[in-house]
Amino acid sequence: MAEVRPFQGIRYNIRKIHDLSGAICPPYDIISPRQQDALYQSSEFNFVRIEYNRETSLDNDQDNRYTRAADTIRKWLEQGILEYDKIPAFYLHAHHFAWAGKNYIRRDIIVRLRLEEWDKNIIRPHENIIPRAKSDRMSMLRSCRCNTSQVLAMYQDPEKIIRSILTEAEKQAPVFDFSDSLGDRHQLWPVSNPESVRQIQNVISPQPLYIADGHHRYDSALTYRREMASQLESVTGDEGFNFVMTSLIDF
Repeated sequence: MAEVRPFQGIRYNIRKIHDLSGAICPPYDIISPRQQDALYQSSEFNFVRIEYNRETSLDNDQDNRYTRAADTIRKWLEQGILEYDKIPAFYLHAHHFAWAGKNYIRRDIIVRLRLEEWDKNIIRPHENIIPRAKSDRMSMLRSCRCNTSQVLAMYQDPEKIIRSILTEAEKQAPVFDFSDSLGDRHQLWPVSNPESVRQIQNVISPQPLYIADGHHRYDSALTYRREMASQLESVTGDEGFNFVMTSLIDF
């Protein structure tokens, strides 16, 4: 039912950005104006300049927060601030945090998920779409032509197959390991071993996925796919616009 594939992620070049804690930002929909200002000041390479660029009174159709985000992506790729991974992979992210006096670890797998129309019931929502929020993400897709933050969806792993793969991956040194401004620790491991990729796909494919967050990102990606497909004489199904970056978390 649900199809996930590895992909060549674009990541910060840690040879140039040594302190990732100053470079990351939350998803766009929880960034307040005050926090946006603080993120701008934390680093000239903070991702807020892409994920949630500032608006100005002079914004127009040719120069606005979305076109500036796209320009920033191009510039940072040219400067080597951002770089493509050479090998397609799933990305294991471990988020260490404290809540109510207890320590927890939340593990998610970042994948590219094939877009499916809602009525197929393969990808299942739990909330309605707000037009204004969708319009914002549509403008991002049209300008940047990439996913800058991911959908969050839930899967089931009753036989703990994926869990065992992730446990093995964590025995290796992570490519990222840092703490953010809240004191939460983040670690990242690319998972590119063909057998591990195949096993993860086999666990995910028979089941539906439940969106926990990112309905507007997903619905915007669906609309964008329709727009892009309408401009082509034929579509193979492998084009990038047929997928959306998604974090998968075990129920």
